[in-house]
Amino acid sequence: MLTAEDTLLRDEDDEKTKPWLTYALAAFAIFVGIYSVKWGFQSLTWIEARAAADANPWLATTPQPLPPPAQPLAPLPAPPPPAKGKKGAVAKGNAADKNAPALIKLYNFQFIPPWPGNYKPDPSPTGNYTTLRFESGQVLVFYNPESQLDSLATLKQSDPANYQKFAAIFSGSPIENNYALFNAVYGAAPSAASPFMNGLDAERLHTLLGWKLAFGPDLTESGPFHSFDYGAIKGFQFGEPANEKPVAVRAFDDKNRQFRYIFVVSGGANANAVITQEQINTAVGTLKPVPFLDR
Repeated sequence: MLTAEDTLLRDEDDEKTKPWLTYALAAFAIFVGIYSVKWGFQSLTWIEARAAADANPWLATTPQPLPPPAQPLAPLPAPPPPAKGKKGAVAKGNAADKNAPALIKLYNFQFIPPWPGNYKPDPSPTGNYTTLRFESGQVLVFYNPESQLDSLATLKQSDPANYQKFAAIFSGSPIENNYALFNAVYGAAPSAASPFMNGLDAERLHTLLGWKLAFGPDLTESGPFHSFDYGAIKGFQFGEPANEKPVAVRAFDDKNRQFRYIFVVSGGANANAVITQEQINTAVGTLKPVPFLDR
């Protein structure tokens, strides 16, 4: 049983402890305040990035460069000089045209066919794409470049205020064309987030990861993801032909135009048809505007 003296001594001890507890709580509150001001947004970005990666595993995938082509890509043939008659008129039968390899020409662009033999073009009713069905069993879908969204121009024109914020975030490494935009977006990964990273870097990563979720992968949310650089043509490849699944390609030229391909085997009577990486390289790497129609 506690005596009056014991109670008095315990109360005195409690009074001596309270100031230290008060100081500790105050110090903790100051620390939380400083942390929130200096690293609060970074920590929130880090937490959100980890949660988004758990819900969307593809978000952690970044494009791996494709190996260079095993053989140099065949150049497109130069247009032959016109054959002239005695009076300088263009002759009707030009032998040079017959010797030149046939090119696929769609929407004012051309490229070397990736497979030999005949093919049947099947334009879509909307005019947004054309399906090429090769007699060897492969199918190539080529989209009208005019139907591809100009993401950067859309951002500038539709929401100038948001674009100004976007430009400020990326002021250190400005994004000036659609390829640079897609490259930055697809190259972002949750693993780059840290509670103690630079504030502007955190804001940039937060924006890029949000756009990456919005852009998403092409055709599939799993499988290999690659980048490529053929000089004037750069872009991204979703999937690999070795997996015997459709392969999608998004390419960009040096005039900020975007192109989309889909490669797939039709099956059926040509169940043994295959698509190789070199064939994809040929169709994408030799893409050029039709002569005299470059805009």
